[in-house]
Amino acid sequence: MTNIDPNRTLDVTEVKLPVALDQWTNLIFPGINIRVRHKGDSYLQTIVSSTGSSIQSKTPNVGFGISYALPIIVSGLLAKVEDWLVIENPEAHLHAKAQSNMGYFLAQMASTGVRVVVETHSEHIVNGIRRFIVCTKRLQPSEAPIYYLPADFGTPQKITIDNQGNLSDFPVDFFDQSRQDLLEIIKASRS
Repeated sequence: MTNIDPNRTLDVTEVKLPVALDQWTNLIFPGINIRVRHKGDSYLQTIVSSTGSSIQSKTPNVGFGISYALPIIVSGLLAKVEDWLVIENPEAHLHAKAQSNMGYFLAQMASTGVRVVVETHSEHIVNGIRRFIVCTKRLQPSEAPIYYLPADFGTPQKITIDNQGNLSDFPVDFFDQSRQDLLEIIKASRS
């Protein structure tokens, strides 16, 4: 199986869906294989297995991360130029690296002309998008605006990404929870 270099963009028009699906699932879920079997005329069954294991599972019997992310990946790969791909919380049930690679995948889809709208609480998703912009130069920073909605549902604030991947602003409570927690820990440990 060919692996995707996270710093190289896979042009989804270069390959067929099964190959692209293998490559993207391997990036987001290393060591996982996805296969689809025909079960009759109108039923398909998705089988998930781990590289080096003979155990195969149906998608309802695997972790929520895979079963939730798989439709996002397939929808993205099937989307055409100017189609809309609207996703809520693509980070759900994924660990940090998988979240970052999911952001990278979504940025790749946007670079092909798909209109991608993502609602996320994950700095890893945003960092994956930033990494795609900086490493591939295939998506302009202006094509990936971020809108921060404060917890009190006040006025959304636009945050931009520059060519080096820097964010223009960090409003209070925008991806600063780690800093806030560490400050509390430091204060408590000094008393």
